[in-house]
Amino acid sequence: MKVVIIGDRNLVLGCALAGVKEGYEVNDLNTVREAFSRCMERNDIGIILIGARAASLIPDEIVQVKKSSRLIPVVTVVLEKQDEKIPIGSAGPEYKKVQEF
Repeated sequence: MKVVIIGDRNLVLGCALAGVKEGYEVNDLNTVREAFSRCMERNDIGIILIGARAASLIPDEIVQVKKSSRLIPVVTVVLEKQDEKIPIGSAGPEYKKVQEF
């Protein structure tokens, strides 16, 4: 099973440095929707990491996946370094900056 990252350029490149071999650089609602739906259709993906900014554009889709009885792929929203607060709608609580080094 593969791990895939969906997010902005910095997030995709950072995850590539950490060993994630497949990533989708997204900038707007259409590219986020397209990348997310492509990943959901595939059977070889076990984990989808999605940046908080990208997730904030498609909260209904994320909630629908998390509420479904489908166990794979696991969808996880990850914070990006520059984010202070990003509402994810009903996908989760507001995220706050944890700590900066």
